[in-house]
Amino acid sequence: MYRLCEENHHKMDTIRSQFFWRGAGNNFKSHMIRWDQLCLPKNFGGIGILNTRLLNDALLLKWVWRILAQRTGDLCYQLLRPKYLHNKTLMNSKNRTCSQFWKGIQTVKYKIRFGLAFKVHNGRDTIFWDDVWLTNVPLRLDFPEIYIKCRKKDDWVRDLWDGEAWSIPLCRPLVSSNLPAWDKLMDQLEAVQLHSDSEPNTPIWLLKKSGTYTTKSNYRFLSYGGLQTKE
Repeated sequence: MYRLCEENHHKMDTIRSQFFWRGAGNNFKSHMIRWDQLCLPKNFGGIGILNTRLLNDALLLKWVWRILAQRTGDLCYQLLRPKYLHNKTLMNSKNRTCSQFWKGIQTVKYKIRFGLAFKVHNGRDTIFWDDVWLTNVPLRLDFPEIYIKCRKKDDWVRDLWDGEAWSIPLCRPLVSSNLPAWDKLMDQLEAVQLHSDSEPNTPIWLLKKSGTYTTKSNYRFLSYGGLQTKE
């Protein structure tokens, strides 16, 4: 599995488009509608032809999910982590000089954030400000006035817990207008209990009731921007 180049997708679109408009014959027929519109579902004005670019990304993102899940019995995860991650989180790793497979993972990985949340256990591998784990949006969006004054913006949840209380280093002091947001954040954090380092955080896929990533659910989201479509 790897990310196909644009030339491959263009060739597939050309073949499918020619068959759709010409059928088995060779007579030229005018294209009455754009190809990207044909890829939309029927209730959006198309006929539901697969968008190979988005399907390719959705399939690669299933590998991203497997890495984030950190299942100890998953042989693929055990092989990929020491080879590519080097004690970094997947979302923070930036190595694009490896295999074609890993380059594809690095290119599409950000798209999984659209439907990803975490149930925190040990607080590792989950970014305090960028990941969804405490509320239903990243904390940098919930508390922008605190986030902008943070000294480090890529800390794990675990990094800001000293074992007894939450400690968020700031590069600038808070002003009186920031105090309500600060108090609200501290109140929400009081309900969080971190466990031992042996229990990894659990990823949750918000686009499925089961909480587990599926290629279909993400393809539909990438295609239609989260709008409800008919099966």
